[in-house]
Amino acid sequence: MKNNKKSKENKFPILIFLLSIIMLLLGFYYEYVASPTRILKKALINITSNITDVMEMFEFQTGMPQSNTKTQTIKVSANTSNYKSNFDLQKYNKKLSNINFSTLTKNLNETNTTIKIITDTKNKKRLLKTDSYLGNKNLINTKTLIENSTEYYYNPTINPNYINLGNNTYFESVNDNTTTNDNLKYLHEYIVQEISTTLITKVQKEKEDDYNKIFVKLSNNDLNKTIDTVIDNLKKDKRASTILTSYKKYFTIDKKELKSSLKNVNIDFTVYVEKYTYKIKKYSINITNKEDDIEIIYQPDTKSSGSGSIEINNVKKYTYEYKETSKSKEVILYDETNSKIGEISLAKTNTGVLFDSNTLINGSELNINYIYNILNLKKKKTYDEEQQLIIRHSSKNQEILNLDLVINTKVEAKSRILENTKDAIIKSSLTEEKQTTLNDKYINLFNELNQKKE
Repeated sequence: MKNNKKSKENKFPILIFLLSIIMLLLGFYYEYVASPTRILKKALINITSNITDVMEMFEFQTGMPQSNTKTQTIKVSANTSNYKSNFDLQKYNKKLSNINFSTLTKNLNETNTTIKIITDTKNKKRLLKTDSYLGNKNLINTKTLIENSTEYYYNPTINPNYINLGNNTYFESVNDNTTTNDNLKYLHEYIVQEISTTLITKVQKEKEDDYNKIFVKLSNNDLNKTIDTVIDNLKKDKRASTILTSYKKYFTIDKKELKSSLKNVNIDFTVYVEKYTYKIKKYSINITNKEDDIEIIYQPDTKSSGSGSIEINNVKKYTYEYKETSKSKEVILYDETNSKIGEISLAKTNTGVLFDSNTLINGSELNINYIYNILNLKKKKTYDEEQQLIIRHSSKNQEILNLDLVINTKVEAKSRILENTKDAIIKSSLTEEKQTTLNDKYINLFNELNQKKE
């Protein structure tokens, strides 16, 4: 009797232990496998990972330090003699002249531009010098300098000395150990995390015959609230805020502009998963506004391939196939009759990157090719970059646009910057006319290229 009682006593703690393990496993399952929020975040990462994948394709082991000198020559060759457009630039800015395509392309063809960028991360200095000539005419001779967390601008047609433009925090997020790509990857990860966290209360789950459906329905008001929350939190995060402030000259995140671009837009995002394993089987993004109803569907076959469709106003207009390898991505596009109408590919080679896009839709053919190569590499010392963008657009066998853009760059591991800013003047001390010229420098450049030479 005593042995039997002892046996039961021994089994009781074992039973408790086993139940505890089962509860832990169930907790793990619902938290990390079946959690709708986790699935939403995973889906967002999967969908947006192409952004970081593409950035990584342009990363090469050159050994070049962040402190270096880049000297670029830029040349355009274009023909738009048959191109017609009713695009009204003055709707966006009254100071812009409407595009005269034949004049603009003729002047661009006769323009030669050299850009020198010197970066000295140790002393936190950066110089960008631009020299551009339209034929024999001096078009641009300017310098932009970052020094002592201050930005200066030099243009001899405005002032004989540097102009102090105020604070610049570029070097707070770029240094010998942190690159622009590193910063963009951080922003990508942070924004995905913030969106998934913000949408927790909106995540819904439904059971269907074959799948579990996890979805988020976002009205235009929901989108606006999400934009407010994500941007506000970006500004609160120390690193994200520093990155945004450092690059504000090059890009900004503006709440009003984002909300305006999404006016009357509603978005439904749905993820279909297997019932028990919760493996993702299909994604669907449905975007609607007052005029259109667009649904984009993607079904992964494997981790590196899949297919999908694009429906416009409930009509399946296009289907596509997608596949990738560690060094390439490819999309093949078909129309509603299943006829192939396009192919887009991106591939990394040993020395560069190749992008090809060829589409033929309703008699309109568009070919875009981009080539990036690293040549003459001497690790940690010097190399050359070769970039070429080729665009060919025709409609019904008539050429509409023919454009070649070539950028050749010499990169060297030297970073000496000797600029004198002691006589710099503050921007606000300029006359109103000169301040206007400074603020409108890019508009004035476009207008000059858009007018016939005398």
